[in-house]
Amino acid sequence: LTSDHGEGLRSHPGVVDSYLHGHVLYESNAVVPWILHSPDPALAPRRIDAAVGHIDLAPTLLDALGIPATPEMVGRSVLNGPAGDDAAAYVTETRFQGDRKIGIYAPEWKLLVHRDWEPGQGIYRLELQANQEPEDGRYTDRKTKHGHLVKELGERLRGWEDAHPEAEATQVEELDEELKEQLRAVGYVD
Repeated sequence: LTSDHGEGLRSHPGVVDSYLHGHVLYESNAVVPWILHSPDPALAPRRIDAAVGHIDLAPTLLDALGIPATPEMVGRSVLNGPAGDDAAAYVTETRFQGDRKIGIYAPEWKLLVHRDWEPGQGIYRLELQANQEPEDGRYTDRKTKHGHLVKELGERLRGWEDAHPEAEATQVEELDEELKEQLRAVGYVD
């Protein structure tokens, strides 16, 4: 059980349009459940508190089935706990309906960059928000008190962007009618 994203559901009242789909990168939108269930007693119930991502889903399912992941797979199986260290960070971004936002989540903090920023939206162009605390744009921004974190996370984010240049979007015209209709049904295309 998982989802591609969450929803704001009016939990950020100071941020314009935060209740709409794809307009913020707060935890309400970026952090989703990832629940696996198996009747196999060898796959004992456990909770993994470290960040894992959808990129880890296929390697984990293959591992559960006893099938080795291919060398091209970037993710990792989390059946024996997540690989890596607790200081790992992950990047989240949106380019939905004209929004251009990117953020980096570290264990205790997240740095969000609103490239489409305009005055009056209830946010700053750059926000530092504490993890696992309610976010509400400029009202909960902490960058003035933690400038060193803004610099550190900003450098990590720029490094990630340099290593992962923006790819060209898939053109809707290249899709077959059945797939276009499925995308229309969930609100991704008009």
